[in-house]
Amino acid sequence: MLRNVPACLLPVASFGAGDGSIGMDELRDTGSFQVFPNPADDHIVVQGLEAGALLEIHGASGRRELVTLERRIATDTWEPGLYLARSGGRTQRIIIQR
Repeated sequence: MLRNVPACLLPVASFGAGDGSIGMDELRDTGSFQVFPNPADDHIVVQGLEAGALLEIHGASGRRELVTLERRIATDTWEPGLYLARSGGRTQRIIIQR
């Protein structure tokens, strides 16, 4: 157990092999940044993140698909379905549909 560690630094879930996947407890939207359009087709735009903040995109299986600093992201090659955008402990759902 971790002691004397600020709550903001504690992990939400443990990752078995450090593979970057996420657990079911992390599927809730935690706000503070926006992804649009949503549902999306060929691109998404992310607003509300600080300059230099990394953005991670995870597929519905929890696998990390992308890590980027970009705020306009092409999604035309992504399979339709549910994705999660994560940054700074915050999560937003993204739906890709054609």
